[in-house]
Amino acid sequence: IDTKIGASARTVSSYRGSTPIFAQTSSPRVMRELSLSYGVYARQTTHASGTDALVTGALDYLVASKAVEATDTIAVIGRTPRATTGANFFEITSASEWAASAK
Repeated sequence: IDTKIGASARTVSSYRGSTPIFAQTSSPRVMRELSLSYGVYARQTTHASGTDALVTGALDYLVASKAVEATDTIAVIGRTPRATTGANFFEITSASEWAASAK
């Protein structure tokens, strides 16, 4: 989940699922706040130039850190860089399929 203020990650966290939630934000404060939410693993990132760069960077990090495998099914929730409020895209895919489509 890419999040500016943490609302999307907290909403998903409120369902108390068994699947880990990986959230990224450019705000150190939001990162610290999200670390208190159930099942959320937050990290601080820089602003991405676009949606593809945002998701590809996140997936590269998750695969490299062995948090996910290339064949795992993932759900991506985020906001395009020019959106002013809330998440505006959702995609279910695998890490390897996203990497192939982003090239």
